[in-house]
Amino acid sequence: MTGTVTAERVVVDGTVEGPIQGGEVILKSQAHVVGDIHHQSLAIESGAFFDGRSMQIRGNGQTPEKLEGKSLRQITNKKDTLSRRVERAEAAEAD
Repeated sequence: MTGTVTAERVVVDGTVEGPIQGGEVILKSQAHVVGDIHHQSLAIESGAFFDGRSMQIRGNGQTPEKLEGKSLRQITNKKDTLSRRVERAEAAEAD
């Protein structure tokens, strides 16, 4: 399909070329989407292809506030910490 898709719930299990706007957007494993997605919630299954930008919209239609006062280093450190926790948990499960 080529064009704009707008609905409260959008489930893509094929090809969409164009923007998607929906409350709940689900890209199934066979999805091939080229275009921006504006959503309240977005789920992307393994195997899905998505080339575009994703923007979360609040229930009132506004975008969330940007991160303010957070440096890239602070955000990266949080990811590193989470990554280390996952590695420790995986190692503990392997024992």
